[in-house]
Amino acid sequence: MTSVVAVDLGKTGCRAVLWHGPGSSPSVSSVAGAPGLAAPDGVTAARAAVRAAVGPLLREPGGVPPESVLVGAAG
Repeated sequence: MTSVVAVDLGKTGCRAVLWHGPGSSPSVSSVAGAPGLAAPDGVTAARAAVRAAVGPLLREPGGVPPESVLVGAAG
């Protein structure tokens, strides 16, 4: 089974979607965003936001580890 996580990391919000392949309903998680990668401590804040959004999706019952992770991040 193909499983993919896609993350949209922005300054106001961070959304993650876990998709298990054709015919499945994606799971979505949203948290606060990060100030931008170029900001002081921006990389640390971005990493925390991505982990906070993705973590609950990976802990879902019967979950399959994703084969791919894609992240779009605001600069």
